Amino acid sequence: MVSSVIPEIRKCGNVTVIAFGPQFETLDEFALDKIRDFVLEAAKAADPPKVVIDLSYTNFFGSSFIEILFRVWNRVNGAGG
Repeated sequence: MVSSVIPEIRKCGNVTVIAFGPQFETLDEFALDKIRDFVLEAAKAADPPKVVIDLSYTNFFGSSFIEILFRVWNRVNGAGG
């Protein structure tokens, strides 16, 4: 279960990495409500607009996460990434 934990944001060269650590083993609706805006803002702030979402520790995500991925892609693509 995710409380007030947020994903790690780091740069790897010119790419922004949004890393979901071990505390994000499950990205269900409850978890997504807490991190949705954070992830979208991180994608918007990526400069240059190149983003990798690291789900190495995630075993499950609900269908709402696919919407978040699509919205991240739209923001990055719209910024020329």
